[in-house]
Amino acid sequence: MTELLEQGLILSAFGLGLTFTGLAILVVLMILLERIFRTRKLVPDAPATDAPKPASLARDTHDEEIVAAIATALTYVRSLEISQGNVGASLEKGPGRWWSRGLIHKHQSRMRFPGGRR
Repeated sequence: MTELLEQGLILSAFGLGLTFTGLAILVVLMILLERIFRTRKLVPDAPATDAPKPASLARDTHDEEIVAAIATALTYVRSLEISQGNVGASLEKGPGRWWSRGLIHKHQSRMRFPGGRR
């Protein structure tokens, strides 16, 4: 009995050692690959203070506000139409023909074979 116990402990130690060695190799490979393929920060060539400012365009803000209000209203109405499904109506109808057919088949099979055995 002690010989089997010794073999089991040796085999367990060997398996655990092999597992942790494999994990250590994977960790070392990940560290090496991270160092090889590390992204370097790009240094800008010129300072960003010399960038030209964008020109302001004259806009008719009143028309844009009207268009935005219409688009918002249309989006709201469409979301209401989408959210109103016919799930409630189909649930109120009750079981369909497939359910009834399955129920009839179940009862017929019990009638032919008492106790549900075949």
